[in-house]
Amino acid sequence: MREISQATRLATSTDVAKRAKVSRSTVSAILNGHGQRFPEDTQSRVKAAAEELNYHPSAAGRSLVKGRSDTLVLLIPNSTFGPNLQDSVDKIVDEVEGYIGNVVVRFSGKDQRRSLANIETMRPLAVISFGVTLSEEDYDRLERNGISVLPPRQFAHENGSMDGGVAALQLDAIAATIERDIWYASISDSRTDTFSPARLRSLKELCRRNNYKAPHEIAIHTNGAPAEKELKRILRVSSTANILCYNDDVAISLLAAARDTGVSVPGTITVVGVDNTFSGQLWSPRLTTINPRTSTFANYISSQLKELLEGKSLEQLPTSTWMSIVQGETTLQVS
Repeated sequence: MREISQATRLATSTDVAKRAKVSRSTVSAILNGHGQRFPEDTQSRVKAAAEELNYHPSAAGRSLVKGRSDTLVLLIPNSTFGPNLQDSVDKIVDEVEGYIGNVVVRFSGKDQRRSLANIETMRPLAVISFGVTLSEEDYDRLERNGISVLPPRQFAHENGSMDGGVAALQLDAIAATIERDIWYASISDSRTDTFSPARLRSLKELCRRNNYKAPHEIAIHTNGAPAEKELKRILRVSSTANILCYNDDVAISLLAAARDTGVSVPGTITVVGVDNTFSGQLWSPRLTTINPRTSTFANYISSQLKELLEGKSLEQLPTSTWMSIVQGETTLQVS
């Protein structure tokens, strides 16, 4: 019984220190990323001993010492997402493995203050906002509690929104028919949507700056039925229209309505989606959409998190680096 107990007992820093013939403080410093002042031979012995004993520093212990956990919170709006979100989360989890203990996905509710208060009780190392608009007060509150925030405030508030450049790319996609009326098709959903308002604000501002017609608005249910009623409403107002959609599901709903009612695409309407989904690229005519390069963006976020935790300066990732237009057949190309 005693042999079983010893064999199954988790190794401690004391065990590692004895095997490496160093002090516990030396083990703690090296395994927590602060071993630069020790000779390479000492660092190698400690790491080898920890690996042989399958020892991992206690996250709870580090929390007591540092006053915060090794948890990363991904703050996400309670909205309707395409498949790219899961890819982004998976990629970030893979990238931060080794220096972040846990990754927690937290959906932001209607009461933002309460959501942030709940996050604070977790004492996380950092918060990454995926489309949740954080005010200056929100940044102050989190940072005052020693919580790092990405994207940093100076980048998040560029152009006054969290649009991320989607509206600008969608406008580029309809450059050949920019004289047509512009419509923004949001998604009609019971969830609280923070992406659509930010994107619409950016679209309105870009249209104003470039002297384009102010965009019209419409909401689409993506319940499997073609959006015939909404499409007819658009065509009662506009003889031709550029329709910029919340995502590919909204776009396909409108394309199905156009197919069933004999509306020409891209002759009468042009349609642009967001997400570059598999179904959109199988549709005929093939959907023009915005491709969020989730792998590139996740790599950027994880690298910037490392820089942030090390106190280094951050660089903004240009929109063109992590998003691009996928030219399909639902828009006309500039000749």
